[in-house]
Amino acid sequence: MTGASSPRAPRRGYAAGSLYAFVVLGIPDGMIGVAWPVLRHSFGQPLASLGELLLASLAGYLISTSAAGPVLRRDGAAVLLTGSAAAACAGAALYSAGAHWPLLVLGSLLIGAAGGGLDAALNAVAAVTGRTRFMNVMHACYGVGAGLGPLMVTVSLAAGSTWRTAYAALLVAEAALLVTWLAHRRSFPSLAAASGGGEPVAGGAARRRNGLVMLGLAVFCAYGGLEVGAANWLASFLRGPAGLSGTLAGLTVFLYYAGLTGGRLAAAWLVTRVAPRQTIWAGVAGAIVGAALIWAGLGLAVTAPAVTLLGVSLGPIFPALMNLTPGRLGASTAISAVGWQLGAGAAGASALSAGMGVALQAAGLGSFGPILVALALTLAGVNLLLERAAPGA
Repeated sequence: MTGASSPRAPRRGYAAGSLYAFVVLGIPDGMIGVAWPVLRHSFGQPLASLGELLLASLAGYLISTSAAGPVLRRDGAAVLLTGSAAAACAGAALYSAGAHWPLLVLGSLLIGAAGGGLDAALNAVAAVTGRTRFMNVMHACYGVGAGLGPLMVTVSLAAGSTWRTAYAALLVAEAALLVTWLAHRRSFPSLAAASGGGEPVAGGAARRRNGLVMLGLAVFCAYGGLEVGAANWLASFLRGPAGLSGTLAGLTVFLYYAGLTGGRLAAAWLVTRVAPRQTIWAGVAGAIVGAALIWAGLGLAVTAPAVTLLGVSLGPIFPALMNLTPGRLGASTAISAVGWQLGAGAAGASALSAGMGVALQAAGLGSFGPILVALALTLAGVNLLLERAAPGA
């Protein structure tokens, strides 16, 4: 690893807050896909209008992740994390109380910005301090939150309430996160040791590093489109061509997020036995198989395990890619690169998911399976290019 020495490891209070933060980070991502079939009727919106919310979230996410590196170097994690939690509270409040469609779009912008700030700060700290197992556990907590999201909406609707009740519960969770950060603000780690003193690179070395950065962005973009695109449109597919009830569809989406969580926990346990590169390729192969089985349309007995396999396979890929970043780019560059990679992942998640909505509206929800397979094969292709450009790193 190039650059200055790594910063000190985070304290226990910060570490516990990080795990809770990733739970809360996952909740709104898991909610929107299940809430959308009902939510859109509340505002008289067509199927593809989910893209407006996703793109607003993307805009907020890109703003915060692009600014994360300089903020972390100048002000530290405390400013970025507490500010992000406050923005998340405002966004959740707009969702739970907003009476007009533009307020939901604004709420998505704020939730996206909050997610970008939290994501960038927490991933940068874990990556540059070399906490490989903690990285996997942290992202597993995201899966817990993303799995809770569909359940929160499903329970609210099954109890005769509205989707707004689920977002009111999200507001409570976001407020608790803000209180947590304020209570542990003195335990926030400093990244100053890794932010300066790196050896300058020029010529061929600079071009190689820039090339690795760009290929890394492409991998994160493809991954984000596959993971989030599957999550956002799975409920619509299951309630449409698959013919499931709203409750069964919600529970099947829960299996997807449970798979994401289980895959990341398994990767944390196997971290000393399986290299990150092997983890990534195993995940890509499993994702291709899972997507193909969903496409096959063989009924719930096959579709439910296929959805779970897709989640289990995708789960470890993201943290493994993050863990490889400092070794490929150096600790100093990684502080900013983590934010760029998160932005690329968000671009894939929002833009490709929105594109999926347009495609599904034009070709029908039956094209969901083929689109998943195409995205999984794209992920395999761009990761192969990155592997060839960074041998041994």
